[in-house]
Parts: sequence; structure tokens; C-alpha cells
Amino acid sequence: MAKNQQVSTMIRSIILAGLFIALGAIFPQIFHFIGGQAVGRMLLPMLFPILISGFFLPKWYALAVGILTPLASHLITGGTMPPLFPNMAVMMVEFGLIAFLVSALPIKNPFEKLIISLAIGKLTTLLLGFALASASAALIPIQTFVVTQLVGGPMLPTGSLPGLMWQIIAVPLIVKVLQTYIKRGGLNEN
Repeated sequence: MAKNQQVSTMIRSIILAGLFIALGAIFPQIFHFIGGQAVGRMLLPMLFPILISGFFLPKWYALAVGILTPLASHLITGGTMPPLFPNMAVMMVEFGLIAFLVSALPIKNPFEKLIISLAIGKLTTLLLGFALASASAALIPIQTFVVTQLVGGPMLPTGSLPGLMWQIIAVPLIVKVLQTYIKRGGLNEN
């Protein structure tokens, strides 16, 4: 019976990972269609399914969602151009993995977990970027990099503040609704 449970959990995780990857590839296109690229950059729609995946998937699946979503976005919709893959993959993996790790904390409130995830994610992005900027100081002045990462920058454009606020409001609500749905027998784990 335990073997059947493992297989069932694995199949469920693969299906959910595929769903989160597909949503992460398609959401930006919906936002770009509705309000142009500026709306997509501002609201960070690819990050939503990746953050949510960290609350519902084992860490290796959440990691895969973070890595594969930018690639799927490019292959399915032509979004996330190849030069951006490394940055996007690192950022998406980072947030998916951090959301998974934070979801394991004994904190009940998904809002608090998300705030912790976003704060750790931003700090990690800043530290990784600082290390890269230090290694290539001739290309990017370190002060410029640090300032742009604190107030915005390529990983988190200044105009994305509405997206962060939207994530802080919507992701915990979505997680709570999905958790309630699962407890009532939806996405049955058996």
C-alpha cells in the first residue's frame, strides 16, 4: 500500500508541476495581451504559479517548476528570450525553493509565509547579484548594482511594486482557497 501511495503522490506532483509550469508560461501572455508588456513587467505574473507551487509541491518539483517555467514560456509563447533564461531561471528557482522551505515552517498564516519568502528571495537575489557584480566590477559598478537591486533593477523593476503588492494579497488567498479545496477532497491525494 505504501508503494501505491508513493506512486500516487509522484503522479500528483508531476501533474501539478506541469500545471504550474503551463500557468507560468501563459499568465504573462494574458497580462501582455490585456495591458501590454509594461503590465506584465509591473505585475510579475510568471512568479505567481511558481510561488504557489512552493506551497504544494515537494522541493525538487518546486525547483523544476522554477527552472522550466521560463523555458516553457519561451517555447510555448515566444516569451522569456534566451539571454534572459539564466537570470529568470535563477530568480524563479530561488522563489520556488524559498516558498517551499518557508511553507515547511510552523507558521499557519500563508500571508506571513509569503512575506518571508519574498523578503528572503529579494535578499538572496541581492546577494547573488552583488557577488556577480563584484566578480565583474569592470562591467557593472557595484554601487549601481546594489542601488538598483534595493529599489528595483532587472530582477525586480521599480515599476513592479504593484506586482509585489498584488502577490502579497493574492497568493495567500489563492493558497488558502486551494488548501481548503484539497481538505474537502479536491485533488484527492489517495
